[in-house]
Amino acid sequence: MPPKAPLPALDWQRLPAKRLFDSATLRADWDRLNASRGALPFLDSEALQTAHRCFQPRGVQLLVGSLAGQTQCLLLLQRQGRTRWTLWQPPQIPLGPLVAMPSLTLEHLAPAILTALPWTTLALSLTQLDPRHWPPPRHEPRCVVKRYISTGWIDCAQDFDHYWAARSGNLRASVGKALRRLESEGHTLTLRVLQAPAEMAAAVERYGRLESSGWKGKAGTAVAAGTPQGRFYADWLTAAAARGEARVYELLLGDRVAAADLCVVRGDSLILLKIAYDEAYERYSPSTLLRQAFMRSLLGTTAPAGRPGIQRVEFFGRLMDWHRRWTGEQRSLYHLTTFRWRWLAKLRAPGSDAL
Repeated sequence: MPPKAPLPALDWQRLPAKRLFDSATLRADWDRLNASRGALPFLDSEALQTAHRCFQPRGVQLLVGSLAGQTQCLLLLQRQGRTRWTLWQPPQIPLGPLVAMPSLTLEHLAPAILTALPWTTLALSLTQLDPRHWPPPRHEPRCVVKRYISTGWIDCAQDFDHYWAARSGNLRASVGKALRRLESEGHTLTLRVLQAPAEMAAAVERYGRLESSGWKGKAGTAVAAGTPQGRFYADWLTAAAARGEARVYELLLGDRVAAADLCVVRGDSLILLKIAYDEAYERYSPSTLLRQAFMRSLLGTTAPAGRPGIQRVEFFGRLMDWHRRWTGEQRSLYHLTTFRWRWLAKLRAPGSDAL
């Protein structure tokens, strides 16, 4: 088979990030490219604009790659020192803000992006990439791949009884014990699902109170009302709810919220953003009971008008021991660093990972 013809070179333009959020054309280009490569809701221009407004980072740049006047690639970058650039990576956005035509591979894009940056740039780091949407490069000697985290997902193409029977005996016993304890103490358990735009701000505020009751509150990192992260989730979920793409699951003991899950939905996938519980109810394992009730509500269901329901639940966060109780599926997210010269990449190669 003859070798594939090289992809044509893109024309690059570097702009302040604000140009993306102020330009209807650039926002439409960004969302079109995101839709062509997974349509991830947290990589919509709206979500990124909300993050930029709430966290107010300095020095974020927009890089635009085009061909014959048509935008082919967009990414948000920050300079790190004189010699390195990296994707802008707010902690609340699970993957790096890079979108491009499906025909463009990282073998092609990563070196091209680097050469579009100032001549002092020796390295470009594209962070938190998902191999589902960005297969790692195999044949570019200037690129070094480094494993970031393992993450998990749940296949929802099964009914709840089959799913639950496949969980560990310890998990099923733990849930059974907690439910019996609640019943013996006269507590009622209710799963509440919130989806309306008007419900989101209050739901995020209640969620923040749950996080503030634990170690995140002591560390000052809780999603509390009035904080940048609290404003981000309230604003983003309110906007997502207007499109029918936000869900907050709350577990109520009587009339008090004991645990909550913040989620976004797109197509047949649901993405778990954050979970918290009230430590005053720790003896009941509220987050475990919430996840069991949550999975029961999802599996084997169908959406209105006969459309398929949720077929995949994505974690995107670091795979923890408690995640493994709910799924055996996992994959590795990764960082990709591209160096200006091959010899620099070889110096870093011992720390690379093959995915």
